[in-house]
Amino acid sequence: MEIVLSFQFKSTQRGFTLIELVVVIVILGILAVTALPKFNDLADDAEITVFESLGAALISAANMAHLKQLASGKSNNEPIIVSGVSINMTNGYPSDDSIGLLVDVSGFTYQPSTGWFIWDASGSNNCRHDYNYAGWAGNPTPDKPDVVITRTGC
Repeated sequence: MEIVLSFQFKSTQRGFTLIELVVVIVILGILAVTALPKFNDLADDAEITVFESLGAALISAANMAHLKQLASGKSNNEPIIVSGVSINMTNGYPSDDSIGLLVDVSGFTYQPSTGWFIWDASGSNNCRHDYNYAGWAGNPTPDKPDVVITRTGC
C-alpha cells in the first residue's frame, strides 16, 4: 500500500503597507539631511587642496629642471630645453619667468614678471603662490627656489 501526501500552501504575501513605505522614506530623508553637510565640506576641502598642491608642483618642477641641467653639463645660467620649450635658468634652477612653463597652472593666472600664481577662484592677488627663484635677494634659501603661499584673500 502506497500513501501519497500532498501539501498546498496558501500565499498570503501582499507587499508593503503604506505606513511601512512612509517610514522607510522618512528614515532615508533623515540620513540624507545628516550626510549632506559632510559632502559640502568635502568640496571646500578639495578646493583648498588644489590651491595648496601647486606649491609642491612648483618645487618638484624646479628640482627636476635642476637635475636635467646638471645631467646635461650646462652652466648655472644657461637655458635648458624641456619638451621643445626653452627654460631660462638662474643659479641652476628655473627663473620666475619660466617656471610656469613646467607645471599645469589650470585654475591660476600666472604672472611671469613676478613669479606669482594667482588663484582664479579668488580674483585677488592675496590668494597666490610666490615662486622665489634661486638667488633672489628676498629668498630665505638663496641657493634653492622657494614657494610662499599667501591665503589672506581666499
